[in-house]
Amino acid sequence: MSRSFHVAAIQIDTEFSSCAFSTKHDFSKDPKKILVISWTNRKLVSSTTSTCILFDSGGTFHSFGYEAEKHYSELVLNDQHINWYFFKRFPLKLYKSKRLTRETILEDVNGKKMEAMKVFSSVIGYLKDNMLKEYSRHFIKIYDCDITWVLTAPVILYDTVKQFMRGAAEKVGICGNRLLIVPEPEAASVYCMYQPVQHVYKSRLFDPGAKYMIIIAEDRTVEMTVYEVQHDVILKELYKADKCHWGGTIVDESFLSLLTDIVGKDVMDAFRSNYSDSFIDLLRDFGQKKHSIRPDEIGKITIQLPCHLLFAFNEINPEGEIKANIESKPKYKNKITLLKDKLRMEAHIAISLFEESCSKIIYHIQELFRYPNLKDVSSILLVGEYAESNVLQANIRKAFYDKMLFVPDPAEYAVLKGAVLYGQRQQKDWI
Repeated sequence: MSRSFHVAAIQIDTEFSSCAFSTKHDFSKDPKKILVISWTNRKLVSSTTSTCILFDSGGTFHSFGYEAEKHYSELVLNDQHINWYFFKRFPLKLYKSKRLTRETILEDVNGKKMEAMKVFSSVIGYLKDNMLKEYSRHFIKIYDCDITWVLTAPVILYDTVKQFMRGAAEKVGICGNRLLIVPEPEAASVYCMYQPVQHVYKSRLFDPGAKYMIIIAEDRTVEMTVYEVQHDVILKELYKADKCHWGGTIVDESFLSLLTDIVGKDVMDAFRSNYSDSFIDLLRDFGQKKHSIRPDEIGKITIQLPCHLLFAFNEINPEGEIKANIESKPKYKNKITLLKDKLRMEAHIAISLFEESCSKIIYHIQELFRYPNLKDVSSILLVGEYAESNVLQANIRKAFYDKMLFVPDPAEYAVLKGAVLYGQRQQKDWI
């Protein structure tokens, strides 16, 4: 690996994608100084963009991320989308392929087919170009030879995915000697190594011979990997698990089930189909709220309901009231109230929304710790967007009180920023 003045990382996940970079100078002064690229979605600024890609009817790349979502929605409204290619959440389908090759085919949301290599290379090319534009805002001039690119990959089928991603990157001009591909849990581990924790705690966590489980808990998936630390902090993989669908979306689904029980299935169906933007806003707002809910919370939790949900209810129930629906159900009476557009529920009801997700995660961890070579795992590293949840952290801490639980701050950037740090660490003469 040749020396570079900059390291740029690209993370392409099932739901969202993101980019970040740091310079040789910043890494030598403060390794944690890493710039994450921001995206705009309906005037809201985010550190990630949706993993969606749109090609026109001729198969030419059109757009990626929130821009692709917006343009495709407009095509659907105008009934002009049939001949276009719109791929959403395609990495999951790609990584699940038992025989991933350059000839692998992906189907878009309408069943139209395209080479997976073309889809993936177009994504990498777009993110690369977007990153270079961002560089131009911070530096006078940048050359490809000045950048080491790091792509993250799932630990499952890593060797196969690695070769595929390398081929996709080379198609858009990222040369092999400027490209690193790192397993997601290993990247997150490197990120944790650079976090400010107590000296004794940190030495125990990454001492030679120490074993730890790293859990990447995202909103849709949860992935568990176990490492044993070797000399020079080299990691030996002891166990790798499939991505399981026990993440924060299960909590979202429990919340939507609660709302559906209150307003009725017909109302919720109408709200989702007729006011899709408001429905997405509701989930986003609840997603922020669910991370802040504490397991010892008392009193009531307040969630603002979109006005379009109230419109949908009034359209279907012109003579009814949501308040009356709530009061008619004994399990909600005096526990859930509606004040204008504010839904207020007792804290224990909000906390109960996490039960299914947390119980499945904990049960699986318990099963893994029964493996003979994993019984002496001493620590758990919890990273990812869903790792920010106070309730999830508390449940894991309670269930595994005999193990150290480490949650970096912020946990949601662990894989992306860890990939940048991984790239910097390869420049051994900088350290």
